[in-house]
Amino acid sequence: MKKYILAINLLAFILMLSSCDDIVDADNNILKTKITYNTIKADQEYNVIMPLKVGNVWIYKTTIYTNGFIGTMTSYDTITVKEETIINGEKWFVVGITGKSATIPYYITNTDVGLYYKSSTNLNSSNLIAEYPLKHSSYYHGDQYYSAIYDDIHVAIDDSLDYWTNAEIVNNYPMVYGDYTAYKYNTWAKFRHTNTKLDTIAIEYYQPNIGIVHREEYEVNQDKSVYWTSISDLVYTNIEIGKPIKQSVFEINFGTLVLGESSIKTINSLLENEMDLNLIIASIEIDNDPSFSVINPPTMPFVVAPGEALGIKVKFIPTTTGIFQSDLQFFCTDYGLLTVKLFGRCDN
Repeated sequence: MKKYILAINLLAFILMLSSCDDIVDADNNILKTKITYNTIKADQEYNVIMPLKVGNVWIYKTTIYTNGFIGTMTSYDTITVKEETIINGEKWFVVGITGKSATIPYYITNTDVGLYYKSSTNLNSSNLIAEYPLKHSSYYHGDQYYSAIYDDIHVAIDDSLDYWTNAEIVNNYPMVYGDYTAYKYNTWAKFRHTNTKLDTIAIEYYQPNIGIVHREEYEVNQDKSVYWTSISDLVYTNIEIGKPIKQSVFEINFGTLVLGESSIKTINSLLENEMDLNLIIASIEIDNDPSFSVINPPTMPFVVAPGEALGIKVKFIPTTTGIFQSDLQFFCTDYGLLTVKLFGRCDN
């Protein structure tokens, strides 16, 4: 069985062990930059790397790659701040993450040195996710025992991984809100005993006062090299400085039909204009699948006035059996492409 390297998952945050000494392994002379927080920030919404308030939501479009090549699978993943809690006299936030067990709470908080994570299995320990304000170009995270067996070539990996993050500020980084100054965190690792370096485990871009806006994740090969596995991009957040276009639906699932049947889904407020200016939609298209169609599409370009919304009806009528998926795409002048995933299935 192939066992993957444990990275800093966008939807599970960081799961690594921390060490307290200045030298992790004297024999290999593995040094670390020790970063520890002194205080939890009283204001968790402003002048922070990720604003935390009960009800805050971030939605990401994730594209899955197979062996480094783009695949057909995409999904929408959500991070939700569920509640505020006190742990050891400090303010932390419980975070809900799609695709993860609801029985395991995740805790995060903003400190005087950046965003920290805490596991429910060890409330007395915490780990730095992203340093903010940025003062170090590189800092050490901790170590983790790593073991993997690749049955196909009978190669075993039995070693310890040490994790670092290289951090930098990137000007004019393009994202759904425009071009902003972003903080780039490139996490890499090294097998301690074989001294094999893994150049990239995960790359995350944060926009202060917004949070994570882009993430790339990698896995390890049998030869200890890494390859691309997924890319996630922020497509919506409800925080005040968020996108001026509210997209209420990101997936439409028509379920399972039989040959000869059809299904129509009506979305009354798919795109809401929260700007003071008109939202101009230049085109509405379905990506190359005649099984899906828009019923009575509006004449293009279509103008959504301030405070108003675009509604739409989509029809699914399969002509053969199988699984169907496509993209419903809206091209908005000045704001680029917005996408809704379409799913359907047909049985005999």
